[in-house]
Amino acid sequence: MAGKMNAWFILGLILIGTVAASNATGVVVADHDRRVLFKDNFNRYPEGSDGSPVWVSTGGVWRVEDNEFSQSAMNYIYYSVAGDPSWTDYSVEVKVRIVDYPKPVSDVTPPDTGLVFRWSAEGDSWYTVQLCVDGRLRLYRKDKGSTYPTPLFASEVCFKWKKGEEYELKVRAVGGRITVYLDSDAVIRFVDTAPLLSGKIGFFCGYMHSHYDDVVVRAIRMEKSESKDMDDD
Repeated sequence: MAGKMNAWFILGLILIGTVAASNATGVVVADHDRRVLFKDNFNRYPEGSDGSPVWVSTGGVWRVEDNEFSQSAMNYIYYSVAGDPSWTDYSVEVKVRIVDYPKPVSDVTPPDTGLVFRWSAEGDSWYTVQLCVDGRLRLYRKDKGSTYPTPLFASEVCFKWKKGEEYELKVRAVGGRITVYLDSDAVIRFVDTAPLLSGKIGFFCGYMHSHYDDVVVRAIRMEKSESKDMDDD
């Protein structure tokens, strides 16, 4: 009898831990990694789902295709965000794949896609990391009251772009220190002297059809002993 009671007690602790690992987004994360704030591989949504209520979009055609999140409207720039606006220092990573885009490529509005981070509660300010089909990777910031995001990095980073290829994109933001990784390589390091300090994460897609998968957000809790290495979670 005592053995059965102990077994039920342990099961109860496991269930409590799982619930405790749930966050405001409704996504249950693995409690063995307490740094994980959010993760989504889009396998739990039915085909064609728009990801709601976890994911909230500004328009476009966001839906689950073959267990990946996608946006296929190619007439404007659209966003889909998730998470908690109170998140501060964190890393966010995702796998991105460009499926299609209009031809010929416009010089005024070249197709691009990428990550959104520190999206404000009001949805009026955020950062983006943009992968463009012309082979450029750029860091942008959108401020409250401005119409469009503005570039934060003077020198654009070039990358070898190929249609249909999957890219691993990651951002690490600690205070005003922002590091951008492409396929595990740190390609942009930037210090924003007046940074946006908290916000949700998400994706943006402009004038193209793109897919997103395996998004993970991890909290970064810096200790004094860790401050020397800003590139470790």
